[in-house]
Amino acid sequence: MWVTLTRDDRRATLHVTRSDVRRIVDRKEVVGSGSYGTVYKGKVRGRYVAVKCIRNHQGQPDPGPYRKEVEALQRLRHPHILTMLASFDEECAIVSPFYAKGSLRQALYISAFGNDPLLWRTRLRILADVSSAVLSMHTDRPEDPVIHRDLKPANILLTDNLDAVVADLGCARINEGSIFEGPKGTPGYADPEYVRLGACNPTDTHLDVYSLGVIILEMLTNKPQRLEEFKRFVEGVRNRLDDAGKSRLAEILADFSRGM
Repeated sequence: MWVTLTRDDRRATLHVTRSDVRRIVDRKEVVGSGSYGTVYKGKVRGRYVAVKCIRNHQGQPDPGPYRKEVEALQRLRHPHILTMLASFDEECAIVSPFYAKGSLRQALYISAFGNDPLLWRTRLRILADVSSAVLSMHTDRPEDPVIHRDLKPANILLTDNLDAVVADLGCARINEGSIFEGPKGTPGYADPEYVRLGACNPTDTHLDVYSLGVIILEMLTNKPQRLEEFKRFVEGVRNRLDDAGKSRLAEILADFSRGM
């Protein structure tokens, strides 16, 4: 399969084969894992790539979320949304560029950048990148938006220049029926109303907007999301905003940040 590298090297092509994917998986250089499966790092024709093997809880290829993520990535074309280089149905594997800087979560909390925190201007640029990506997902086809449903720092990758790339669209809503199936997303980032109801209008983009708001709070306060603690923090900020108005946002955030 020939594909074009549309972000980091716009003029280059990369020939990715099934044997390349199997070789990379067999080497077992794991760079990420979770309920979705495992991500492996490898080289194809001298270029580093990431191979995401989507698996169910029994460790078997999981075609449902695989097809959903492939469909979303094929449809979306945006500089801050992950580029899919190749996909392989039998393995339920997606090949994408490898980002050595890792995720935003690593940059914020796991000392991926040594002892140097992300500068404020870098944080603001990252938030602008993510917001631009989410806006594109929601508005390219307003009648049929792509809704990520699992936005969080762990699903935002960083390029060498610290540009943000939204990834992990396996939970995305795309071409679904009248209501969502059961709740998706990560506790603390998922809209609590959606979690409570377990379903909502399939074109309700507020799910991602809520998650983006939590990410913004997390980056502005530099406080990691912990389920109960951060939930109280988010609710407190929301209540204070209702009382005081948005003009006092910076003061409110500072007050709550000191109390956490």
